[in-house]
Amino acid sequence: MPLFNLHDPAFYGFLLLVLAALAALTTWLVLRNRKSPEEKERLRRLYLVQRGRIIDGTVLDLTDPLPPDNLRVLQYQYEIAGVVYEGGQDVTHLQQQLAAHGDCLGMPASVRYDTKNPANSIVIAETWSGLRHKNEPSFRVRAMAVGKASPTKKNSNKH
Repeated sequence: MPLFNLHDPAFYGFLLLVLAALAALTTWLVLRNRKSPEEKERLRRLYLVQRGRIIDGTVLDLTDPLPPDNLRVLQYQYEIAGVVYEGGQDVTHLQQQLAAHGDCLGMPASVRYDTKNPANSIVIAETWSGLRHKNEPSFRVRAMAVGKASPTKKNSNKH
C-alpha cells in the first residue's frame, strides 16, 4: 500500500501547505537581516573612520533642509593622484556634529576615503570630523608639526 495517494485531494492540500510554509520561512530568513538605508550609511561612515585614508579637500556647499525629508547634503571636492573628485554626503543625521563647526563653506576640510574606491568618501561622521575652523591649519601642516610627515627634499651632492 503506498504512503500517499496522488489521486487524493487531501494530499495536494497538504503539499500546498508545506510549500507555503517553506516560502514563508524563506522570506523571513531573507528579510530579517536586511538593514535600513540609514543603517547602511552609518556602517559606511564607521568603516571609513576606521580604515579610510585622510587627504585635504574643500567644502563647496551645504544645502538647506529640503522637504519632505529635510535632507541636507554637504558637497566637497578633493584630489587624489591628479584626479579631482566631487562628493556629496548626507548630513541630515549629523546636525549636532555639523553645528559645532559653524560656517564651513569654502573652507579646507580633511576627507576620509577608501583606498580601494577613492570615490567612497566622507567629511564628517559620528565620531570624527574633517571640518575645520577658519584658523585651523590643514592636515598636512598639522602632521608636519607633530612629526608624522615631512616634505620631500631632493638631496644635492655638493662636493
